[in-house]
Amino acid sequence: MLNKDVNFIRESYKDTDSTFYGEPEYYAVFDNNSFILGPTPDQNYAVELHYFYYPTSIVTAGTSWLGNNFDSVLLYGSLLEAYTYMKGEADVIAEYQKRYDEALGLLKQLGDGKNRQDSYRSGQVRDAVR
Repeated sequence: MLNKDVNFIRESYKDTDSTFYGEPEYYAVFDNNSFILGPTPDQNYAVELHYFYYPTSIVTAGTSWLGNNFDSVLLYGSLLEAYTYMKGEADVIAEYQKRYDEALGLLKQLGDGKNRQDSYRSGQVRDAVR
């Protein structure tokens, strides 16, 4: 199925009569909890859904995705916070900050590569020009 805007599906598939039902060709993320399909399915179809979510807190779960998959971000972020709280040496804090920024940059590259959206169909974030 192709990802489209909600308005595209509503405009293209206005008729809700069962004679217009068929195998869905398009989907859109309606809100945080639901999708909209076009056309309306004419039968039950098996689907597989891949999504992103906010994981359970490391305090509650005892482990986290970040700790299991990209532990350097968790390590340097924790060291940076703890050493800042302890009012540590400026050069050590700067080194922790540098290493944290490097690890976070690698994590961002991983996330950007896996969480792609089609900017032609789902819109694109636009920053104001200053």
